[in-house]
Amino acid sequence: RRSLLRRLKLRTILVVALLLSGIIPLGVSSVLLIRQSNKVLVNTERDNLTGEAGGLSREISTYLLGVRRQLTQFGNGILAAPGPEDPAARLLEPWVGEQLKSFQHSNPDVIALRVLTPEGSGLGPGSRPGVKEAMDAAFEQARTHKSIVYGFVPAGVVRKPQAILAVPIPEGPAGPKLIVEAQLRFQPLEKLTREEAKKGVGVFLVDPQGKILWTNEDGSGPAAGLDRGLLKSLGQGRVTLTSQYSVPTPEGPREVFAQVSAIDESGWSLVVQKPLSEAFADVDKLIGNAFLSTVEIGRASCRERV
Repeated sequence: RRSLLRRLKLRTILVVALLLSGIIPLGVSSVLLIRQSNKVLVNTERDNLTGEAGGLSREISTYLLGVRRQLTQFGNGILAAPGPEDPAARLLEPWVGEQLKSFQHSNPDVIALRVLTPEGSGLGPGSRPGVKEAMDAAFEQARTHKSIVYGFVPAGVVRKPQAILAVPIPEGPAGPKLIVEAQLRFQPLEKLTREEAKKGVGVFLVDPQGKILWTNEDGSGPAAGLDRGLLKSLGQGRVTLTSQYSVPTPEGPREVFAQVSAIDESGWSLVVQKPLSEAFADVDKLIGNAFLSTVEIGRASCRERV
């Protein structure tokens, strides 16, 4: 038998040589280019996600600041209007109750509103268990520290995120004459949760002590999917950053990408934790398209040589 090389025609050998001479250099250069492009695209996407985290924190801070200013204006209006000097007696005036109803009617995000003296007397609806304790705790802190206090209704009490805001009137070392307190629908967080839940994304609200106030995850516990090291760093100060780490899941470890937004108005932090495949889906798509384009170019080049 003749060897395979002897049986091949010269034309076939030349075609194979031409194919290899075109494909190999193109393949090597394409792999290097794709690797370099991947790094650039990942860094760009990371910067974009960091900017997205900062924008999210500003949106929530602006929302909370707007509510705080409304409550401050409402409380100052009660004190400025003609009436008894004693705050407790002033709150018994019929027009105060009407103003309370009018304010809540014009602010649909306000679920419950109460106006109390530092001694705890005043106007306010009855609240369900869990909500009342959260509002009482915020009231006590505002009365004691003579400053604005943000609280949160425990996730087990309500289905959707709700915040508590207690505003002393006036604020300062002299102590308040009134404390205006509201239970709020946390609209920005509620909107974010609806959007991200469709993508299998975890949302966590964390207080300055590193304690999780609320999460949209319903797994083995509220903190089950959040990195302990990240929680510890959040307890040491407010930051806006992005981080990548692995979390345990029933299916095994999963790589995730976390966006951390510092909410300056309340002192909280918001963590949006995305599966790595979701966080860099656009980058993976671009790299895939680049690879397919390279293959097509290689095929076209080989056809021309043949």
